[in-house]
Amino acid sequence: MYVRSIWHGEGGESTTVNLVAINESTGYIATCSRMKLCLHTINAQHIATLDLTTTPSYSRLVPTITAMAFHERDYSYLGVLATGAPDGTITLRTWTADGTPEGEKAQWEFLAIWTMKARMGGRGIHRPPSITALKFLGEQMYHGEETGKSFVWTFPE
Repeated sequence: MYVRSIWHGEGGESTTVNLVAINESTGYIATCSRMKLCLHTINAQHIATLDLTTTPSYSRLVPTITAMAFHERDYSYLGVLATGAPDGTITLRTWTADGTPEGEKAQWEFLAIWTMKARMGGRGIHRPPSITALKFLGEQMYHGEETGKSFVWTFPE
């Protein structure tokens, strides 16, 4: 049974959704294309957009974001979305309307709160591996790489 549609944007390459992540606790839905990252409510209302074409790692050939996962904490006031990149970077992001001028409608934006880098590969590999998968389990984050390896990160409470 059809319920609703989430629109990532207006036609063209910028709307081809490559990744989707859902926060089962809050109902937030993140969608990602080569050109932008979007956050929506469970009712498909747009919250925030990050224009990936303005990031230093943007490339028309390689996606800027290759994996996504929400950190689901029932008791946290801060929503967290982890994004993995082809250069081995994992970025934890939140969204905020703190920059909205007083008296105006809330203007939400993504804010990077922590960035980490995967280790260089084995012999003969001279670049960090691409992050291909992300998953949170409690206060731990698992990430998978193009090398076939998986790692676990533990975050402070």
